[in-house]
Amino acid sequence: MLVQFSVKNYKSIKDKVTLSMVASSDSTHPENTFEVENRNFSLLKSVGIYGANASGKSNILEALGIMRWMVLNSATKLQSGDKIGITPFKLDTAFSSKPSEFEIVFIHNDERYVYGFSVDSEKVHEEWLTAARKSRPRLLFERKIISDGEYKYDFGPSWKGDRKQLEGKTRDNALFLSVAVQFNNPTVQPVYKWFSNCLKSISEHPEKEAEMGFTLTMCSKYPGLKKKVENYLRIADLGIEGFNIEEIPITDSQHWLELPDATKKQIMAETNMDLRDAKIAKVITKHKKSSEDQDTLMIDFDLERDESAGTIRFFAMIGPWLYTLENECVLFVDELEKSIHAHLTRFLIQMVHEYNNDKNPQLIFTTHDCGLLDADLFRRDQIWFTEKDETGATDLYSLWDFKPRKNENYRTGYLKGRYGAVPFIGDLPF
Repeated sequence: MLVQFSVKNYKSIKDKVTLSMVASSDSTHPENTFEVENRNFSLLKSVGIYGANASGKSNILEALGIMRWMVLNSATKLQSGDKIGITPFKLDTAFSSKPSEFEIVFIHNDERYVYGFSVDSEKVHEEWLTAARKSRPRLLFERKIISDGEYKYDFGPSWKGDRKQLEGKTRDNALFLSVAVQFNNPTVQPVYKWFSNCLKSISEHPEKEAEMGFTLTMCSKYPGLKKKVENYLRIADLGIEGFNIEEIPITDSQHWLELPDATKKQIMAETNMDLRDAKIAKVITKHKKSSEDQDTLMIDFDLERDESAGTIRFFAMIGPWLYTLENECVLFVDELEKSIHAHLTRFLIQMVHEYNNDKNPQLIFTTHDCGLLDADLFRRDQIWFTEKDETGATDLYSLWDFKPRKNENYRTGYLKGRYGAVPFIGDLPF
C-alpha cells in the first residue's frame, strides 16, 4: 500500500513535490479510507489530480512510471553507456545540470519501506533503502558518488547476502536494487516484488496496449473472471450481454487490414514468416436483438469494428481494474475519463471505494472531469491540484489545504479559480 511519492527536478517539476495518500482528519466518507494494521494512521483509497493543460499533472504519474521502470529494468535492459530517459527541469540553469530525484514510501508485509534514488541521463548519483516495522527506520543500504567519481556503499546490520560482488556488478546507469534482485538477494526481493506485482498503470491507449491482452488472457484462463467482466459490462449499460474470445489469423484483424500495403510488405519481410500462420485474439460481443414475434435473439458484434471507442477502452481497462481490486495493488491512470462517459468514470471510482474485500486497493488518476468534484464522491483530502508558478515549475497541493466547508460546492469553487489550477485565458485577438 502506497503512503506517499515524491519527485524533484523532473520535467516541469523543479522543487520537491509530494503526493500523500495519508488520510487527514476529514471525517467524511470513511469508506474511502482504510486503517493500516499495526499503524496509527489511515490511507486513502483514491486520489484525483486536477490542473490546467501543461500544468504537470501527467508528469507526476510519468515520474512514478519512470521509477517503476528503473527498478524493474535498469539492470537488464540498459547496457553500459546507454542513456537513461530522464529529463530535468530546463527553465532554470541551476537545475538543468542536476540529477532528478525520486522517493517512495510504501508498506508491504507489515514493513514500511522508504526507497529512493537520484539519477541523470547518464548515471545514478544516489540510492537508498530503509525499512521499519514498529521501531525506528533501519538502513538496508545506501549508495552515493564520492569525490573521485567512485561509489561508496553503506550497508545496515539487517542486510543479508553478498555485498562486494553486487557492488562490482552494478553499472553507473543501473540501480543497485535492480542488480541485487537478479542475484536473488533476499533483502531487496520484497521491494522488487512490490514494484512488480503491486504498482500498476493503465496506458493512454489500453485498447491497443498490454491491458487489452491482459484482459483477454485472464478471461481465457479463468472462466470465473470472465463472468465477472461480463457482469460489469452489463452493469455499465453498454448493451453487451456477454462475449466470446476467438482466435483468427493476424492478417484478418482490423489493425492489419488498416495498415498500408507497403507497411504490410515490410513487416512480412522483416519477420521472414507467413503471418497467416500467426493468430490473434478476436472478441465477439453479444447484443440482444428483438424480432417481430417478440422473441429475444442474440446478435454478434466485432469488438474492434462494431463497438464504440469508449466501450473498447472500458473493456480493455476492466481486466487490470479487477486485478487491482483483488490483489492489493496501486493503480495509476492518466486521463481516466478519456473516451468514457462521466457516469462510467464515476462507476470505476466507486468500485475502488466500495469493493468488498480486505485487499485495500488504491487508485491515483488525473482528470479534467469537473463532474467528479463532488462531496458525495470524494473527501477533501482526495482532491489534488497541479499549477505552475511564475518560474514555470509545477506545484502540487490538496484541496484539504484550503480547508473548504464540508458542504462547499467543489466544482463551482474550482471553476471560479478559488483553488487555482485552472487556465487563465486571454481575450481573443479579433
